[in-house]
Amino acid sequence: MTGVQTCALPIYAIGVIDGFYEHQPSVHHKEILWAIEQGTRVYGSSSMGAIRAAECAAFGMIGVGRIYEAFAAGELDDDDVSIAHASAEDGYTAVSEAMVNIRATLGLAVGVAVLDEHTARLLDQVAKQRFYAEREWNGIETAAVEQGAPDETVRGFRSWRVRHGTVDVKRRDAELLASRIVQDLGRGGPSPRVSFRTTVTAHFDRMLAEAVVPGDGAVRQLYLANRLMQLPLGLIGVSLATAVYPVLARAAVTGQSGPLREAARHGLHVSAALCVPAAVG
Repeated sequence: MTGVQTCALPIYAIGVIDGFYEHQPSVHHKEILWAIEQGTRVYGSSSMGAIRAAECAAFGMIGVGRIYEAFAAGELDDDDVSIAHASAEDGYTAVSEAMVNIRATLGLAVGVAVLDEHTARLLDQVAKQRFYAEREWNGIETAAVEQGAPDETVRGFRSWRVRHGTVDVKRRDAELLASRIVQDLGRGGPSPRVSFRTTVTAHFDRMLAEAVVPGDGAVRQLYLANRLMQLPLGLIGVSLATAVYPVLARAAVTGQSGPLREAARHGLHVSAALCVPAAVG
């Protein structure tokens, strides 16, 4: 469900945690702004939600968690929260590790004296240099050893990691977001006040139509609605212009200001008499 579809419902809050990208459009900024304009509180955290919250904070989006704070401070790249995952049939299981989780795990390992700072930095550099979909622990550790990290230290870290698990900052921030929404729901309060208006472009108009009528029928209905809206313009506006323009042109060329004003006034009166009822209908 898109943000626009969600806002077709009476809803108090939307929480954005993560989303698709690369092969299909990600959560659009305009969807978020539209939701906020409709009076919905929009929260972001953990991954794509944290990115959008940092980008849209000035417009009223609410960021939650450490990852959001790091994005807002300009300390992270989009790549730092990206992961590869399996398909829906396989439960979207992650097949790579997010850079923010790698750094948090390395930091904890240094804190408990499993790793020294030099080896941790090397592991961090190896992970960061990899394409996000190829960041998995065994490959990172093997490459670090090949680049000079002490084999015994890395094997000790691997053993500790397998026994104790890794730090999942993204999960923690997602849980914080859920708790924040529940807390704010309990408090109640007015809808967010906005000082902007969302411009409805042709693309966004189509998204709105799909929110009301899911499926391919939305595009056809939007097309027919636009044609119906343009019918008075085609029948009345073009016809009047065709009839009045030669009179206006002749009066302008001959310098007859009286007939010019009279023709213009008569055209406007006829246009209003026909278009206003058509608009009401």
